[in-house]
Amino acid sequence: MMLLDRLIAAAGLSLAITIFLGFGFVYIGSHSISVAGQEQNVIFGIQTLLSGASLYRLPDELPFAATQYTPLYYRLCALLARALGLHPGDLHELYSAARLVSAVASAATCAVVFRILSQIAGAGLVIRLTLALSVPAIMGPWAFAARPDALYLFFVVASIPPALAFADNGRPRTLAFAAALLLAGFFAKQTAFFMFPLPLLIASARNGRAAFRPRNLLVCAAVYGTGALFLTPAMLRNFAVGLGNGLDLEGALAFVYLAVLIRDMPWLLAAALAARAGAGDPDWRGRAVGRATLWFLAAGGILAAKYGSSDNYLDEFRAGLLLLVGTAPSLAIRARGTPAARLLMVLTVAGQLSAVWSGLPTLKGAESPIQDIFESGRTLAAAPELTGQRAIVLDLLSLIFIPEQAVLAPAEVMGSAAAAGQFDVAKVQDAVRSGAICFLVTDDSMLSFILRDKESRAMRDLWPKAAGLPLLGDFHPGRRIGRTTLYRSNYCPDGG
Repeated sequence: MMLLDRLIAAAGLSLAITIFLGFGFVYIGSHSISVAGQEQNVIFGIQTLLSGASLYRLPDELPFAATQYTPLYYRLCALLARALGLHPGDLHELYSAARLVSAVASAATCAVVFRILSQIAGAGLVIRLTLALSVPAIMGPWAFAARPDALYLFFVVASIPPALAFADNGRPRTLAFAAALLLAGFFAKQTAFFMFPLPLLIASARNGRAAFRPRNLLVCAAVYGTGALFLTPAMLRNFAVGLGNGLDLEGALAFVYLAVLIRDMPWLLAAALAARAGAGDPDWRGRAVGRATLWFLAAGGILAAKYGSSDNYLDEFRAGLLLLVGTAPSLAIRARGTPAARLLMVLTVAGQLSAVWSGLPTLKGAESPIQDIFESGRTLAAAPELTGQRAIVLDLLSLIFIPEQAVLAPAEVMGSAAAAGQFDVAKVQDAVRSGAICFLVTDDSMLSFILRDKESRAMRDLWPKAAGLPLLGDFHPGRRIGRTTLYRSNYCPDGG
């Protein structure tokens, strides 16, 4: 049986390394405009910084653009891009640089998971390495996408070791360090706001209600309060427009809850078995990991109901599952070779295989992107009539090709904000009728969404109409450019 156990462990470690390197190689080098989560919207923000413009412009003024997330990821990517001598038009290189930042963040998360397991668990080196290196497997494309998710997850997971240490030593500076990491996570992605109670929640596994004593609350409040010093009115307005886009319970059920339940079933079973095995364990740290994981599930489950959300909102929960499995007493060295330990390792391998299977369509899309998107985009960028002009970009895939001319960008963000009552499209109409905006770009599929007669309360059906219908009447079709049509304003008879 020992040989079988070694073979299973070796298979798990080999799969973890292969998935990390294989996924990373494909995604980082991909020419796809978006392997996950509308990457082009984030790339547009990086292009904005590289062009010298402010990342957070007032969405209610020209060019009517919003940045969805807090600035840390954008600025790190722009810093790397400048160091490499890149410009807004170097699209493939920009994507690769941004995805590389995410890959490094994911590798750092693997290192933190390994450290936590080494501190808490009695599992062997191979098992700890397998679980730690499974972070990219359990995250999927989010581990490498040109988005802030991987950087945000790193800060959240990195806050766990000092939170555990604070539960032991009770030192305010240790608690402040854990809170500071979560504050850094907030400036990578606002979702970290819902993780702010995490250090005290973890400490409560050892100290009970005493973890929430006034002194500890004041330390956290002081650290988190410093973040308010860096928030500007323009930034807050961007967040209101970028994230205030209503609920989509139907989409959350189909694309988040059920997807996670099916894809991650082996990990869920393994974590449930691990939690059951550790229920009577005197080591409080296992309970701390369990409480953190439940908090991740509750916060992610609620946030995933927002329109435009995906299963990345449960990445923290997935990381918690890895930690739960790794801290199971049945994986401890003294329990090595037992049926329970063998079952957990089999489920770990099954979870990795499930990640590969479910990720195959995304991997294939990343390896074979649609070439006419680039050909059409480059032709659009070279259109002489757009020189020095502004254009409403309703086609989601054209935005990154004309970032400096783009108005109402990203269209899905601004359109969903309009449908949710967070933005008034009449302001764009006024700019069109004053001659400040002379062009509109869209493709046939988006046009059909805008014009189709369908009664629906789903935001995915509402936002194209909210963004497009009030504006199309002020434009007439111009020339066809690849897969898009360039419309001319009725108020700019000479095309600007």
